[in-house]
Amino acid sequence: MSYNKYFKLRNIQNDFYHNYKIPKYILKIINEIKPEKILDYGCGTGQLMSELKKLNKDVMGMDSSDEAIEIAKKNNLDVVKINNLNEDKTDHKNKYDLIIISHVLEHHKKEDMYKLLNNLKYMLKDKKYLLTMVPNAQAITGSYWRYEDFTHEYLFTTGSLYYVLSDSGFEKIEFLDIYATSDLKFPYNFLRFLSLKFYQILKNILLKLTGNSYHKPSLDIFTYEIKCLSKKK
Repeated sequence: MSYNKYFKLRNIQNDFYHNYKIPKYILKIINEIKPEKILDYGCGTGQLMSELKKLNKDVMGMDSSDEAIEIAKKNNLDVVKINNLNEDKTDHKNKYDLIIISHVLEHHKKEDMYKLLNNLKYMLKDKKYLLTMVPNAQAITGSYWRYEDFTHEYLFTTGSLYYVLSDSGFEKIEFLDIYATSDLKFPYNFLRFLSLKFYQILKNILLKLTGNSYHKPSLDIFTYEIKCLSKKK
C-alpha cells in the first residue's frame, strides 16, 4: 500500500507529523548510550530523522514506501528502500549502535516479526541497542488501536514483547517511561502518575473480585504505548 493511500484511508492529513518533536525519553537514551550511527527502520517521511540530524547525529532511514522515501529525500535525508525482509543487507552488517523501530512491529505477522528482528540484529553492532515502540494491548484503548488501524496484525503487552525480543536474541530488556510522564511538567506529570497508579489498584481489586489474573512477572503498563530498550547479545 502506498504511503499517501494509507493516510487517506485512515482519514489522516499528510502533515500529521509536521510539528514532531523528539520525546524526552529518546533524548535521554541518546545522551546515555551516545550512539555514533543510528538507523530509523520504518522511518516514513523522516520526522524523527530530521530532529536527530539537528542534534548532529549520523542517522539513516529505511522504509518500504516509495512516496515516503521521496518526501524524506527532498528533506535531504538518507533513506534506502526496503523491498522485503529477506533481502541482502550485507552493506549494513554490524553497522549501527542504535536501531529505532517506532510502531513497525505490530504491522507484521508473527512469523515475519522474527525475520524482521533477526535482520535488525544482523545490522546492529554487538552489544548495541534496539529501541522498540508498539501499541499497548493492556491500555484502555488497546482494542481500539488493534482494530482502528486496519493494517495492524498484533498488539503487545510487556510480556509478549519481552518474549519475542528475548526469543530473537536480545537481552537486558528494559521498559521505559511506563507512566508516559517524560514530556509532562509538574503538576501534570504527577496527576498522570497518580491516575495510573489508582487505575492499577482498581484493576487489581477487580481481578480478585472476578477471579481473574495477570501473568505476575510481566510489568503492568496502562498507557497506549510500550517503549522498550534492549541489547543485542
